[in-house]
Amino acid sequence: RELAAGQSAQIAELVEQTSLRSDNVAAEMLAHLAGAKVVGDASFAGGAAATSRVLAGMGVPVEGLRLVDASGLSREDRVPAATTAAVLSKVATNANPQIWPVGTGLPVAGFDGTLAERFGTVATESGRGVVRAKTGTLTSVGALGGLVVDRDGRLLIFDFVADQVTGTDEARTALDRAAAALADCGCG
Repeated sequence: RELAAGQSAQIAELVEQTSLRSDNVAAEMLAHLAGAKVVGDASFAGGAAATSRVLAGMGVPVEGLRLVDASGLSREDRVPAATTAAVLSKVATNANPQIWPVGTGLPVAGFDGTLAERFGTVATESGRGVVRAKTGTLTSVGALGGLVVDRDGRLLIFDFVADQVTGTDEARTALDRAAAALADCGCG
């Protein structure tokens, strides 16, 4: 006799929500599932290996990529800007429909997710609504990578990483200003 039943959201929805909220637990869960499916190992190491394998299979450069976990919380993780930019390029050009949820899950500056309360100053308002980006924050490290439409209507891909940060708020402000500067430029 069935007492209860439930149905999970689709993987695409889980990826979107994980990115939008920067949900580290969900990121690890998804990576463990990928590890089980791709390399037969539902663990931190399996998730990291699966991620590297899938990215390489998509033609994304993985030289210098070092993953210990999927959340980015390990201080041993290293993700080259070329890797991030290549993934974002594939998202932007819809080169692989399977990664579309990565793009739709990127928070919109000033509106939702981890960027909801950002891009509200005079120096950053040009990025409001046109910057879609994933945030990353650890003690002494800040990052912002995503897509932005400049004032000429060009879609730009960016990945800013600040290491050796002494103040998290100052790093966020600098990253937001850099993304807003891209939105405000006539980069053509």
